[in-house]
Amino acid sequence: MHPDARSSWFWIPHPRRAPKFRLVCFAHAGGAATHFSALSTALPPDTELWAAQLPGRFVRHREPPPTSLPELVAQMTDVLRSAADPEVPMALLGQSFGGLLAAEVARQLEPGLPVLALAVLSASPPHLLTSIPAITREEVPDLLLRTDGGAQEILDSAEFRDVVLNRVWTDLELLRQVPVVERPTLRCPVHAIAGTHDSEIGTAEMAQWQQYTESVFTMNELPAPHLIASAHAAELSDIVTELLRADLATCWNNHPVHQTEGR
Repeated sequence: MHPDARSSWFWIPHPRRAPKFRLVCFAHAGGAATHFSALSTALPPDTELWAAQLPGRFVRHREPPPTSLPELVAQMTDVLRSAADPEVPMALLGQSFGGLLAAEVARQLEPGLPVLALAVLSASPPHLLTSIPAITREEVPDLLLRTDGGAQEILDSAEFRDVVLNRVWTDLELLRQVPVVERPTLRCPVHAIAGTHDSEIGTAEMAQWQQYTESVFTMNELPAPHLIASAHAAELSDIVTELLRADLATCWNNHPVHQTEGR
């Protein structure tokens, strides 16, 4: 792996000297790695957050945006495999579009690189995507207004409006490429976290993530809108921290990779 590969693909807002957990986060459609700044601050000192930086935005704005989901997932999994520390369990967390991206990255990482857990926020599971009407480019502004509290400021900006709308549209197009495969697809625990004020994704939809794991499934709710990570970072940190510690104690050593190593 090129020495700059990890730094270009993942932003680490608070590097830890000796972390016990690594939480790899994937933002919503059009979202940036900086969306997870507050969550990184709220996490305990033993948890290091990595936020995915996709091509075509912010520090990588000169690169063309991804148009192939399989290629994007392959690139991210290659970087994570190369950078993984066997002594530091890695969990994945994704919000909205990022939840589906995180799930596909986790599916490709296993079983060669065990994943401690997958946390999905405000995201429909893959098999429900086919029942959701495709959003046209003209409908993207309305979608932003429904899901992002800061969208009006962006839409009013002559400088940023088109840039952000194009990023969101590109990510939504990638959703059409999410594969619907035989379930369950993951060995790791899956934790669904829903916002009770989310106008787009209901708890009944989120609960169907249970079909995707052979392991533990949990369902949590927060009094939050669609974008939970920024609106309720402290509460989300508490939930995720408790879940990861429980997963480490109950599920991690039962993973086939660890059982093989112990023989």
